[in-house]
Order: sequence, then C-alpha cells, then structure tokens
Amino acid sequence: MNPKPRRAARRSNQPSFRWHAPSGTSLGLLVLGAIIGAGMWRQWVWLLDTLTLMLHEAGHPIVGLLSAHMMVYGGTFFQLLFPWLTKRHFARRGHIPGVVFAKYWMAASLHNVGIYMADARAKQLPLIGGLDPEDAHDWAEILGRWGLLRYDTALGKMLMLAAWCALLWTMWRCYRDMPYVPVAGASSSKEDAFVAPFHHLREKSRTNSNGPPSSEENSGPNRKEP
Repeated sequence: MNPKPRRAARRSNQPSFRWHAPSGTSLGLLVLGAIIGAGMWRQWVWLLDTLTLMLHEAGHPIVGLLSAHMMVYGGTFFQLLFPWLTKRHFARRGHIPGVVFAKYWMAASLHNVGIYMADARAKQLPLIGGLDPEDAHDWAEILGRWGLLRYDTALGKMLMLAAWCALLWTMWRCYRDMPYVPVAGASSSKEDAFVAPFHHLREKSRTNSNGPPSSEENSGPNRKEP
C-alpha cells in the first residue's frame, strides 16, 4: 500500500500557517532575558543582583551556625540555592513563565560567582560593608584551600561562559516552546496556532478516545456479515 496519499490527506487536514510570532508572554520573557543579559554584560543586573547579594550575605552566618569551617561556602551556596528552589517551586506547579524567570536568575547568579572567582588573586572587587578583600574574599580562601588559586581567572571565565550559555539556551527554549499566535496570512484562531505543531497528536488522541467499535455496534441490524 502506498502511504503517500494518506500523508497528503493528513497534511491537507492540518491548519495552514506561514509564520507565527511569539505570544505576549513569550515575547515578554524574551525581553526580560535580553535585559538580564545586558545587565550581565555590565556585570550588574538591577534589583536581581541586589536580591542575590542579600542572599549571599545571609548565607554566611546561617551556614556558620552549623560549621565555622563551612561558613565561607555559605554565600555562594545560598545565591545558587534560592534560584534552584524557585525553579523547582514553579516547575511543580506547571508555571512555565516562573520557571523561565528562575533559570534567568540562576544564570545571572552563576555569572556573579564567576566574576567573584576570577577576582580571587587580584582582589579588586569592593566588598559589602567596606571589608578588606585581603581578609574577607570568599574565593581567595576557597581556591586557596583547594590549591587552585593560580587558576582563578580561567575557572571564573569558564563559569561566566557557562552562565551565558544557560541564559541563551533558556531564551532559545522560550522562543521555541512557548505558545505562538498567528500573524498575517496565517490562521486567525489562536487555539489552532497553539496546537498546530501538535496536530497529529490531537488527531491520534481523538482516534484513541473513540476506541474500537462496541459490541452493540457490531451486533446491530446494519452489521454486515463477512
């Protein structure tokens, strides 16, 4: 049996689309990603980095209550933990915009860690509260403990590169997977625009929901004998 006519018929039943623009939600998330990316380029994301800094500073004394030796890790741990918890919170509720925001936040926070790590030997970054970087630089102490202090710049740049990759990948996934609405020349139905990429799944679902003919249908007066 030649499958081509069946494939052609299936295509003819699908909505016709030329091109689709991102919906308002996905477009807003893309703009937010671009704003955060611009802040990362300038090494300061307004408001978001302020929140991250507060969590970083809170992490030191909280972890220090458990272990004085681990206190130096508390800042980095907290500033990465809370974006992850935020992502998990929204993911469990199926709130996709919240998940995207949390991933942006994680990328920005990871970028900050990379900047701080790359400064371990130079110690040029100003520290909050006017602390002396010679005595209170987290990553100078951490990398010194690990014997990796001479690799601070390379490790920091690798972490910043990973943060940029995470941000751009999230923006790409947002553009690719978020709902779309049709533009001129496409279908006028937003519902059709959203389900168009999943049209074959919808048709399969309808077929499965109808199921095979029931026994009553087979035994009816119009049943044809073989």
